[in-house]
Amino acid sequence: MKNTLEETLIKTSRYEELLNKLEEKLRVLGSFPKILIDNTESKCYENFRKVFNRRYDFRPAIIVLVETKEQVSTIVQFVNDHKSKIALTVRSGGHDHEAECSGTDTLLIDFSKMNAVKVFHNNKELNIKNLVTIGPGARFIDIKKKLDNVNLGIPHGSCASVGIAGFTMGGGWGPWTRKYGMACESLVAADVVLGDGEIIKVTHNDDPNSRDGKILWALRGGGGLSYGIVTKLYFKAFELPKVVYTFMLPINHTITIHLKGGVKQYRFEMTAVKAIEKWERLIACDNIPNLMGTNLKVQAEHLSKSETPNPDAYLKCSFNGTFAGTRKELEKFIETNFDKEMVQVMTIELLLYHKSDMEKEKEQNTINWPFDSWDRAVKSKNGITTYNLNYNEGQDFHHLMIGGSGPAPHKISSKVVSEKGWDEEDRKKLIMSLQSHLLPPKTDSNKDFGVDAFITLGAISGEFYANYNKYKDAIGSAMPYKKRPFIIQYQAWWNQFLNFENEEKKGDHKKEQFIENRMHSNRAQDWIETCRNTQIENTDGSFISFKDNSIPTETYFGENYDDLINVKLEQSQDHNLLFRTRKTII
Repeated sequence: MKNTLEETLIKTSRYEELLNKLEEKLRVLGSFPKILIDNTESKCYENFRKVFNRRYDFRPAIIVLVETKEQVSTIVQFVNDHKSKIALTVRSGGHDHEAECSGTDTLLIDFSKMNAVKVFHNNKELNIKNLVTIGPGARFIDIKKKLDNVNLGIPHGSCASVGIAGFTMGGGWGPWTRKYGMACESLVAADVVLGDGEIIKVTHNDDPNSRDGKILWALRGGGGLSYGIVTKLYFKAFELPKVVYTFMLPINHTITIHLKGGVKQYRFEMTAVKAIEKWERLIACDNIPNLMGTNLKVQAEHLSKSETPNPDAYLKCSFNGTFAGTRKELEKFIETNFDKEMVQVMTIELLLYHKSDMEKEKEQNTINWPFDSWDRAVKSKNGITTYNLNYNEGQDFHHLMIGGSGPAPHKISSKVVSEKGWDEEDRKKLIMSLQSHLLPPKTDSNKDFGVDAFITLGAISGEFYANYNKYKDAIGSAMPYKKRPFIIQYQAWWNQFLNFENEEKKGDHKKEQFIENRMHSNRAQDWIETCRNTQIENTDGSFISFKDNSIPTETYFGENYDDLINVKLEQSQDHNLLFRTRKTII
């Protein structure tokens, strides 16, 4: 303990002079934020230094829990004045998959206290019927509670603890993408601190060729941090449908269903290639308008080195979606595209937004997901997943349920299917890449220290992007994949540090997990890299929200790359390049 305390005191003294000067600057404002310094004895510091991807373990020198845009501006000016002594990092929700929102020995601006969500009707300044202003530290679990109460929505994601700022600037894919586009398309204004500390407000009414118009364009899907620090986001909200279902259709899963009066098993089978083909047909631009958003999850599988990948493998798949319509309409959709028995066993959540309609339909809440319902795995035992479909009288369903979100070590990557689509040969190459000796065997993958590896195909095509010129304003967005059908996201999640309820494990068991996990972590990352680099015709690019530092930055932004660099150089006023991490535009 003595050595640890000595090291802490030495490090603190390195930044003591800087800290004193920063405090002087901030006190002038009349409001003083909470400031944390690197201290192993401080539980508060140890909590705030963590990021969602536990594969990274940074120790910022100073963490400032800002409360106003003026404080942010003062900090930016301060770091400019001391640019050779400390670097700047900025964190909204902390979900950056490469943890670029933090760093060791940096000054970290933390937005967790700037989390207000406010609704304004008939806003005259921006000419928006339903305007929502959101602080950059707000997370979806809180945003949705606020908006559900007034029957409004924005294109959110599927993970409850994600922060709004990074999500939006990365594009913002989610359960509403087919109907309303990505979140960045609904961003109508933003308060921004530029690289010299100037505070500006950019809006959709700005001239597209002006400084402010170009910055708003870049903020809409051009990646986080590069063009300024956003201190408030303004969204145009949509009115929620009266009745919405989310559903999960299991393919190649053996499921035990507990119904009234007995137990039954069910399995719907098709090759993974055929499952992808079916899903692609359903997400075609002019198809199934009630399908607001969807993804298809395909589980990767362990092979021994002596085994050959099978292009016609029956890999486990899950068809996830958001459906605006009645129960009968949803059942018809599933019967037409799958079978009648699938209707009896599908996993659904009834989401009633309008309280006046709550008594019109009553349905069962079928499952509490241990991970994100649209991403990370549902736990199973001996390969059989159990769902309890017993009706619970009097349950309340007026709030949208989005996935749980326990932090864990993980690795993410992605690519995007071309505008013209791909063919069966391409699909088979993808399925073969998901079968690998680099993955842990089934006997290990279900353990606490196992690795869960899979892909998710996230639909882009739908009503919104098929009619983009109709819906967009004069500024448009920097999100480069408007004409693409879907994103392929590669994922590997360590089960380390989480229990079934997404709570971190404590004490010796946590240490044991960390050691046990060493068996699979390197190979899981090798699998991601090998999969991502598999040569598949008619795929290219990558989605910046699914950040992978091994991918060249230009690959993320495609035809918009040079224009985004120009916005950075000519408009952001970031002459000292304070707003810079590995995957910012420069």
